Amino acid sequence: MLAKVHAISHLGLESQLVEVEADMHNGLPAFIIVGMANKAVDEAKERVRAALKNSKLHLPPRRITLNLAPADLPKNGSGFDLAMAASLLVASGQVEAIGKECAFFGELALDGSTRPVSGALATAQAAADFGLTTLFVSAKVANQAALIPNITVYPVQSLFELYQHLLGEITISPLSSKVTKGINAQAEVDFAQIYGQHQAKRAIEIAAAGNHNILMSGPPGSGKTLLAKALVGLLPAPSYSEMLEITRIHSLAGQAQDTIVQTRPFRTPHHT
Repeated sequence: MLAKVHAISHLGLESQLVEVEADMHNGLPAFIIVGMANKAVDEAKERVRAALKNSKLHLPPRRITLNLAPADLPKNGSGFDLAMAASLLVASGQVEAIGKECAFFGELALDGSTRPVSGALATAQAAADFGLTTLFVSAKVANQAALIPNITVYPVQSLFELYQHLLGEITISPLSSKVTKGINAQAEVDFAQIYGQHQAKRAIEIAAAGNHNILMSGPPGSGKTLLAKALVGLLPAPSYSEMLEITRIHSLAGQAQDTIVQTRPFRTPHHT
């Protein structure tokens, strides 16, 4: 039987919708993953096999092929585990076919519990952009994913819990998104308290108003660092879409928390 579910792949800041196809047929027992999977993805077959067994779920002794399409797109990370397990449950006839509007994201431990993976918010954002309406994600990062509007996020504690939900034996409560407002970053130095430096202050005001980069040079002690510390206080609060984009980048870098980033990113690299 052939089964298909959706997952999301990330390459840098770009996201791609991935179809996880599972096929089981007669032949010598084997478990093969194709579709330009890296080492972490290829090792998923051992994690998924153990997770199914330890969750008291059946994996038939047949020739199993998992295809991650499109096949020419590199697949990275362990976030495909949950999608692979879900596709195998459908292919083996243990659950009914899963709707095309659903996506899965999460790593599986050998005991069947889910583990957090970087990029939950970015995955939810990409799923919503691709027109999907439902995302099953590891419970420990579900609050990040729930920050995205227009998609229903289900926090999954374990593979067996997901199995029971898909069967209709239990219902996993979805998380609701919360829209928050941006706030102005607190500067270490009040711009109004800096005396003199009129030309430099004018240049900083223009850079802050137009979202430009600015390079300051001058002798030590002329006030470059002081002006840079004060600049952040001039930046306007980000819009909600900008906050999502900022938090999305943090999410892909593994730095996202359960709350949305409400201030604009600001860096002041020093030549030393």
